[in-house]
Amino acid sequence: MVGGMNPQVIAAEDDEVCCRFRKTGAKLHRLPVDMTRHDAAMLRFGQWWSRAERTGHGFAQVHHLHPDYFTTEVRRVLVYGLVLPVLAVLCLLMAWPWLLLVIFGLYALSLNKGRQALLRDGVPPDDARQMAWLLTLSKFPNLIGLLRYHLRRLRGAEMRIIEYK
Repeated sequence: MVGGMNPQVIAAEDDEVCCRFRKTGAKLHRLPVDMTRHDAAMLRFGQWWSRAERTGHGFAQVHHLHPDYFTTEVRRVLVYGLVLPVLAVLCLLMAWPWLLLVIFGLYALSLNKGRQALLRDGVPPDDARQMAWLLTLSKFPNLIGLLRYHLRRLRGAEMRIIEYK
C-alpha cells in the first residue's frame, strides 16, 4: 500500500510511514494498551544528548518529507535552540540586560509549561521537574540534529544512523 519503511529515514521512521498511510486516506488508531516495554538503556548524559540529536534529525527529515508534520516541533527547536540564544548573545553585546531577562523568562515559562504537562500526565513531581529541565535543554541537541539532516541533504550525503548506546 505505501511500500513499507523508507530506508533513508534514520529517525522517526514510524512517524514517516504513518504519514504515508494517512495520505492514502487510511485511518490509524492507537490501541490504548501497552504492547511492549522499550528500554533505551541511556545511563549517561552523552547517550541522552546523542538520542536528542537523533530526535532533531528525525523532526527535520520527516518534516522535509511531509511539511505538515512535526511543524510545531521544528518551530520549537528553532526558537529555543537557535533564535533565543542568538538574541541572548546580541543582548550581551549590545548591553541590553532587560531583554536578556525577557529571554530567560521565556525559557522559564517553557520549563514550567513542560512540567505542568508532565504532572497532568501523572508523572511524579520530582520526576516531572527533572524531565522538564531535560526537555528544555533538548532543544540544543535537537538543533544539531536538525542542522545535520539539512547539511547531509544539501550535500547529497548518506543518511547514517545516529547511535546513542
